[in-house]
Amino acid sequence: MQPNAHTKIDIFIDYTWPWVRQASIWLARVKNELGSRLQINWRSFALEQVNSTHGDTWKAWEQGPEYLSRGLWALRGGIAARAQGDDAHDAYMENILQAKHVDLTDVRSRESVIDIAQTAKLEISRFSVDIDNPSTLKQIEQDHHDATQLGVFG
Repeated sequence: MQPNAHTKIDIFIDYTWPWVRQASIWLARVKNELGSRLQINWRSFALEQVNSTHGDTWKAWEQGPEYLSRGLWALRGGIAARAQGDDAHDAYMENILQAKHVDLTDVRSRESVIDIAQTAKLEISRFSVDIDNPSTLKQIEQDHHDATQLGVFG
């Protein structure tokens, strides 16, 4: 990379995937080194959709409130955190990955994701409104579609 060049990359993630934690640690180091010359656009990729055994027409983000999703609340939380800025998302990401992959916390519920957002010191009233907004599911769907169009497979 040229000394003054700017690079923006899209990274498709599912917080429930262990390799996301490793990649985020490495990318944080790269970002620390490059500063504003590197912009990371974190985007959703629902592994439970890719790994679904429900058939081609089933979509994780279209399931009702009774559906216990493996990762949709975490992804919705990521979108809500990004709405508060890159630093807020970075703190959320660090905390949810620590909770899920190190502390072995169950992150499948809205409540657990809000608890994690509190530990990341996000503005919880705003976070709660944003995480509940149906547009988060639409964003997950769009990100997932974009990822599959690019050949992302999980």
